[in-house]
Amino acid sequence: MKKNPKTKEQLLAENEDLRRRLEEAEETLRAIQAGEVDALVLSKPEGEVVFTLKGAEHPYRVFVEAMNEGAATLDPGGTILYCNNRFAEMLKTSADKVIGSSIYRFIPATDRSGFESAFQGGKQRDTTADITLKSEDQEPVPVHLSLCMMQGQEMPVVCMVAMDLTEHKRMEEALRQLNADLEKRVQDRTAELMKVNETLRESEGRLQKSEEMARNLITHAPTPIYEVNLSGTRFLSVNDTVCERSGYSREELLAMSPMDLVDEPSRDSFRDRVTRKLAGEEVNEGIEYQIAAKDGRVLTAEIRGVSFSYRDGKPESVLVVAHDITERKRAEEALRKARDELEVRVLERTRELASLNEDLTAENDERLKVEIDLRETEERVRLFASQCLTAQETERRRIAAELHDSTAASLAAIRFRIEKTGEDVKKGLDVTESLQDLSSNVAQSLAEVRRIMTDLRPSVLDDLGILPALNWFCREYQKTYAHISVEKQMGIEEQEVPDSLRTPIFRIAQEAMNNVAKHSLASLVKLAIQKEGEKILLSIQDNGVGFDPETASKGMGLSSIRERAQLSGGAFELQSGMGKGTTIRVSWPR
Repeated sequence: MKKNPKTKEQLLAENEDLRRRLEEAEETLRAIQAGEVDALVLSKPEGEVVFTLKGAEHPYRVFVEAMNEGAATLDPGGTILYCNNRFAEMLKTSADKVIGSSIYRFIPATDRSGFESAFQGGKQRDTTADITLKSEDQEPVPVHLSLCMMQGQEMPVVCMVAMDLTEHKRMEEALRQLNADLEKRVQDRTAELMKVNETLRESEGRLQKSEEMARNLITHAPTPIYEVNLSGTRFLSVNDTVCERSGYSREELLAMSPMDLVDEPSRDSFRDRVTRKLAGEEVNEGIEYQIAAKDGRVLTAEIRGVSFSYRDGKPESVLVVAHDITERKRAEEALRKARDELEVRVLERTRELASLNEDLTAENDERLKVEIDLRETEERVRLFASQCLTAQETERRRIAAELHDSTAASLAAIRFRIEKTGEDVKKGLDVTESLQDLSSNVAQSLAEVRRIMTDLRPSVLDDLGILPALNWFCREYQKTYAHISVEKQMGIEEQEVPDSLRTPIFRIAQEAMNNVAKHSLASLVKLAIQKEGEKILLSIQDNGVGFDPETASKGMGLSSIRERAQLSGGAFELQSGMGKGTTIRVSWPR
């Protein structure tokens, strides 16, 4: 059965009723916010119900709003009947959006069971709980809740006070981290101290062992070693060699003074040195003394104090090493006599040679003139050969330019026609595959022409210089012969290489490294150019099979390298052997 449609008058009446009810609700909400009444209108299944708190006073409301803690009242179902502004701030929203909402809206699922237990307990007694609320922007807010039942109302109301624990939690976390860091530092420091203690124990053991070894070494050393008390000039200890060389027993020596062993001239020097040392002055070491042995033999010894012991800043004793130089002195005396005899014989022979020298001087002057003429002639030949090499390089540059201007240009024109034919393809002619093959051939032709040009005369040599040219050649060489590693060393600056030597250096390096690739079966080649005194040194070394230079084939390019070196004013050197690799060195004066 269809309902009868409402008339215009009925709709206007309903609209007026709704407007009136809205004005009443707004007025009630304004009164609540102003603290004039405690009331809230909620929609229930049975209709709208107004909840009010009897006996609420405005001063109480002001007090609650001024609290630093959040405060709210809840009905038994968890609906928020009232909250102060602090509680709304904790949830990052306004109070009017919180009032009327369920408290469970602001509690994450993980904390709901804990809250529910406290909430139900709060209906019977005062309870507390630590949970996390969920703010409007989903940020967690740790809080401490205090809940209690408020009696004497129209309906039971649970009062809840929330204390924000965010800063407290942050401080707890910082303190926990600080404790953890401190504990780790204590553990690390303890471990370090244990290692230090262990090291000290090991060092102490090694020191004791070293002291024992030192004592044994001194006792059985083949060199006389003894210790002297400087204040009383008495022997404190002597090793076996002192007893053996002097002829005295250890007991006899320990009852004696070093003064008892040295001769009279040496005693004054010995006393003076001891006095100066006790006064804090520096004394020379390595003094020679004459020593009288028990059997009357006279020994020559070089005395050297190697270690002093001090008390109150003054030397108390000294450890002395005495080198027996008796035989050395005898040999020196014999050598002196032989030298005197030799000087006499040399004088006699010098007189004989002086006469011969006069005759040879005249002959040598004549040979010197001939040698100067030969050097001048050789220099002119080298200059001519250098000019020939320069002309040859000039011709190569000309050929490279012609290849670039003619052949490369023709190939570029062919490629242009290929691209033109590609336009015809757009008109419907299927020549794509042919064009691709033709374009690839043209590109290869261009690459080949450029490679020939580079072989004739690498442009990097003229544009950048010899060092960049050698670097470029090594890179290209490595690409071509991937099985050969190249190590290079540039120990000279570009401006230190004369212009006249740059081409010979590059060509010699090129020829030598090509020979390595063709003949040596090497896996490593080293190229170095550097200064060596007043010379420029180029060296190429490989780890290949090597060869016998005396029986080497003339077709290995060595003659070409030698000629280039000599014609450019350089010196050529070859080192090789079967299974020993090959080294080529060329040096030029700077």
